[in-house]
Amino acid sequence: MENQPKSLFSFVNEIEGFNGYRGTVFPKAIALENERKGNAAFVVDLSEPIEVDEKVFEKPPSSRFTKAESEVILNKYWKPIAEKAKTKKELMALGAERIIHSQNTWKEKLQAAIDKRA
Repeated sequence: MENQPKSLFSFVNEIEGFNGYRGTVFPKAIALENERKGNAAFVVDLSEPIEVDEKVFEKPPSSRFTKAESEVILNKYWKPIAEKAKTKKELMALGAERIIHSQNTWKEKLQAAIDKRA
């Protein structure tokens, strides 16, 4: 996920709930992914876009933001979502799109969900 052209950075969820999920932050959304079979991915829109200089996307994904910068963004954007949504059902009630890990099409569906928010 972190190799997506418009990804800002990825993180492992350390906030209560969604254990085992890896998050990828985009300017307009956060994608949560757990590759465990039978699970689902979620894409949740941000209440406001993260303002970034387009030049950041010229850098390799792993060096677009420092750890400190990433923490500031997570505290501002992910933490409030995670505090409201401790379960998948609560996350969906906040408007998250759920992409079930179907055998053949889930990766394409997840990509489409990301692309429409790019």
